[in-house]
Amino acid sequence: MKKFSLVLALTLMVLLCGSAMADDLNFSGGVQISQGGSIGTPAVNFTFNGLTVSGMGGDALQGTAVTITPNTAFSFTSISGDVGLFSPNTGTLSLGNATLGTLTGTIDFVLIKAGGFPGTFMVEVKLSNMTITAGTSAFLTANAGATGGEGVLTFQFTAPSGTGLYDLLHMGLGTGTLGQTGTINTSVSASVSVPEPASLALLGTGLVLGGRFVRRKLARA
Repeated sequence: MKKFSLVLALTLMVLLCGSAMADDLNFSGGVQISQGGSIGTPAVNFTFNGLTVSGMGGDALQGTAVTITPNTAFSFTSISGDVGLFSPNTGTLSLGNATLGTLTGTIDFVLIKAGGFPGTFMVEVKLSNMTITAGTSAFLTANAGATGGEGVLTFQFTAPSGTGLYDLLHMGLGTGTLGQTGTINTSVSASVSVPEPASLALLGTGLVLGGRFVRRKLARA
């Protein structure tokens, strides 16, 4: 019974440490969605505009511009169920400056998913080769040192009600709910989930201390 209690305590310790292993950086703006292919090879381009950091409270990053390049080559070319598969495009994401601190990374477009109701979509993107430097931004300072790290970039946007992935993929091609609709202009909200070096260190410390604690208790049992 004692061994079970010790294992349970160690498990809870790991879970509590691990729960702070990532932070979210939020931003929002606009996106224009347009047809970039043909009936035989449909594709949709996403052009983001006016992206700024938002929902960060009093952090110095609030309102800072977010740059994504290239901003016109975000297209997917196939669909399976409720998931659209992206062609292998790459780009970069950057924000901040020498005073605020900076976050830069390479983005690889992975997939687009249907949201919780028709017309709502989510794009998940892998962010790699990430570098974060410290500055007046408390968020960036807390996460500085994540050089070479990875994260997940998630966009959520809304198309006309009743629109499914097939309709979005074939917009402007005369088929589906969107018919001849050539472009959609809508707002977009996004977040980047980035690793938190301090929490990773905390997790390691928790594992070491927890291991010592268990060994001592077992030795006394």
